[in-house]
Amino acid sequence: EADIETKFKEVSRGLSDTSTIDPQRLRLAVADDLLNERLLEWLEAHSTITAKAPDAEADKADEDDQAVDASQTEASSAADSGKPKGRKTAAAQD
Repeated sequence: EADIETKFKEVSRGLSDTSTIDPQRLRLAVADDLLNERLLEWLEAHSTITAKAPDAEADKADEDDQAVDASQTEASSAADSGKPKGRKTAAAQD
């Protein structure tokens, strides 16, 4: 509560026109801001990152996706090879 009051006074001093500001809403905003700050500090102090072994099902799904991509590429290449390439028109041959 003392921290909220200190921060409230600090923010109030920084405002140019305090007559148009609702002090209760400002106090709530300051309290919310302090709560967020404390929460983030706590999370940073108490969080850990651990490496996780790859999931077997995820690996299989990745392999399946790669196989589908490869078959689509092969099908696309085969379709492209049947198209005539570099044909000259009658006007270009003259």
